[in-house]
Amino acid sequence: MLHIFFLLPVDEDDETTVKDISYVLYECKLCRDTFIVREDLENHLKHHSMENWPLFCAYCGYGDRTVARVAQHCQQMHGGN
Repeated sequence: MLHIFFLLPVDEDDETTVKDISYVLYECKLCRDTFIVREDLENHLKHHSMENWPLFCAYCGYGDRTVARVAQHCQQMHGGN
């Protein structure tokens, strides 16, 4: 969990008066994406689960949910499919 603090002008014409705005950001430990809502992080984490990546590259084990993405990976990374 990250805490982010901002000082923003209360009045656009008077920048000497500011208000403190703070956010709590939930950070994915796997890819460093951040989310304001904890449930969004929890949904995001499901995409990192190996259960959601049923197709794998025979050369290196790269996983994805679609045949097209695994084939594209093989073509780009290994020169073939």
